[in-house]
Amino acid sequence: MYGAGGKEEGDFTTIHKRYMERERISISTYQPYMDFHARVSERYGNKSLRILDIGSGNGAFIDACVARGHDILGIEYDTRFIGLMPEETAARVIFEPVERALPLGPVDS
Repeated sequence: MYGAGGKEEGDFTTIHKRYMERERISISTYQPYMDFHARVSERYGNKSLRILDIGSGNGAFIDACVARGHDILGIEYDTRFIGLMPEETAARVIFEPVERALPLGPVDS
């Protein structure tokens, strides 16, 4: 349900859970994914790319990239998402904070 200004109403956890349902996020209908893949195609053609997905959530973006032939690695801090994604998707995700997953040292923001 949307309130004033077009913003969805409800507490953060409820809204977040709704958007993390894999059934809601389809590679062919979820506009942010469609926009990303359209821009990638415009810039690189059909070339296979290496992509880093920080904040992988339920893994739907990873699946969308794999379906288009890209090599993708995800990083997700919240291990609760392991159970929300297929095993083959979870195998592409490092379940650690970014600063532990990548050898960057401490990160402030």
